[in-house]
Amino acid sequence: MLGRPGLDGQQVAHFDLSSLSLAWELLVDASSEIDSDLFR
Repeated sequence: MLGRPGLDGQQVAHFDLSSLSLAWELLVDASSEIDSDLFR
């Protein structure tokens, strides 16, 4: 993370938040599909 040109702390934090929320949505979707398969 250190020494990257053109990235300040706010941009890095914003990127982390957006990728985290995207990963969370994918995880929730996958777990709901798995749950529906398991508990049929």
